Amino acid sequence: MARLVVHRSMVLTALLALAAGGCARDGASPVVDDETAAGENGKSSPGDVSGPAAGEQTRAGRNESADNAASVESVDAWRPIVAGAQRDEIWMACSVNNAKIGYTHLVIEPAVDDGRACLRFQYDDELKLRRFDTETIIRTRLTSLETYHGRLFSFRSEMRAGAGTTIADGRVTEGQLQLRTTNEGKTQAQALPWLPEYGGFFADQMSLRRQPLRPGEGRRLQTLLPVMNVLGEVHLQATDWEAVELPTGSTRLLHVDVTTTVRTTQLRSVLWVDRQGVVHKLKDLQLGMVALLTTRDEAMRPGSGGGYDLGFDTVVRVNRPLRDPHHTRRVVYRAWLTTGDVQSLFVNCLSQRVQPSRAGGVELTVQAIRPDQPSSVADQRIDPPTEADLAASTMLQSDDPEVLKLAQSVAANESSPWTIAVALESLVKRKIRLKNYSTAMATAAEVARSLEGDCTEHAMLLAAVCRARRIPARVAIGLVYYSAANGFAYHMWTEVWIADRWVPLDATLGLGGIGAAHLKLADASLQGADALVELLPVVQALGRLRLEIESVD
Repeated sequence: MARLVVHRSMVLTALLALAAGGCARDGASPVVDDETAAGENGKSSPGDVSGPAAGEQTRAGRNESADNAASVESVDAWRPIVAGAQRDEIWMACSVNNAKIGYTHLVIEPAVDDGRACLRFQYDDELKLRRFDTETIIRTRLTSLETYHGRLFSFRSEMRAGAGTTIADGRVTEGQLQLRTTNEGKTQAQALPWLPEYGGFFADQMSLRRQPLRPGEGRRLQTLLPVMNVLGEVHLQATDWEAVELPTGSTRLLHVDVTTTVRTTQLRSVLWVDRQGVVHKLKDLQLGMVALLTTRDEAMRPGSGGGYDLGFDTVVRVNRPLRDPHHTRRVVYRAWLTTGDVQSLFVNCLSQRVQPSRAGGVELTVQAIRPDQPSSVADQRIDPPTEADLAASTMLQSDDPEVLKLAQSVAANESSPWTIAVALESLVKRKIRLKNYSTAMATAAEVARSLEGDCTEHAMLLAAVCRARRIPARVAIGLVYYSAANGFAYHMWTEVWIADRWVPLDATLGLGGIGAAHLKLADASLQGADALVELLPVVQALGRLRLEIESVD
């Protein structure tokens, strides 16, 4: 048995490190087609994929009383999943380019929640990745109470990616998922509409165990996605049986393509499963990470994280050097993807115009923006700031005492927002002494105390101190020119709202603005329990983006 969340956590881990390196649906009823009618004694025996496990029901035949019955099922109901054991324990070893980077560990056991019998899942992982020759470690713990049919009761997630830990709690009650996120003493709450058909973190795994897929069979589920704390659609599509090399030898397993859709972003992976729905191998297609079912000793064996560097190995090379990149006024690029649609990858805004290229792909015209320069603002998409761009959040704690202290330490008598913002950009560059890559994503409050980090920490602290001075601010995610590799590395910077436009600043440079060497994929206010979802557009570019420099001004 294995967790699909393995690959989601792995992708998010890589994404956070990449950013540092260089919706719920609209209420429509979800598609849940993994349950088919069972006979009175319908059960799947080992190796038999012709019928569903005990207790399966058609969606059409499920009603309120049946749903309630699923929520109070006896311990015997989940035993087929764990082969009669009272407790199941699963270990997986994770690697990239055949170099071990960490492990995942899952325990499943019976529990009771408010008088209702259910399953308790506890998942832990530790992943070590190299980024610009520095080790980055991210640890995740997920605890979830769900029924045998994958119905969610409650959950808790803990993710340590910086000096502190981001904690999210959720409980389903009266048709809503009540969410609460806490980081560095700051707590935010929100509620998501929740239907009984929606599954928890482990609904996809339970679906595979209840009714293993057959060649050519497809299945769609709506499930809560861990760490990101949003509802996503998981599409499982089985192809055929194939020989797969495992540490124990060659084994015939069913190839299953997995597409997880999160708003407009798709995460892709491949599973190899046996006839009982047990996943023996998993491969993430964004970065080529692999997880293998194994023993505790092998999973816990130390790994160096070597063999793949999230910084150097994801640089997008270009056809010629970009001289003095951060003082350029206007650069025209051609961009395309080896697979997929590049048109929607880049943001079309005042500093960046995206249009089709005659040579294929898109022509990307990037220009330096300042508050006082003439511009065709009326011709561009302008999204004015919202309350989220001024408010304190669990990621950008602009009301934290240390953040406030820093914010008030410069330009105290200034009234010009631009003058204040530039002074704060210079302050953050001076204050963050240790430019290390070992932290994937620390919050603004953590950075205000540690005064160390890389581009992510610079961007988040600058956004927070600007908000503390009542200047709307957000972070931008994309790529920046990296001279050492003659290419573009993944990067994060800050945007502030001045008069009628968003103006970019980069506290890693401290130049009072940026040139035309920053390519923007997304921007984010980093508000709410689902703040990390705003980083996902980076995934679309990984390993597929190609760039050429056409002209430079």
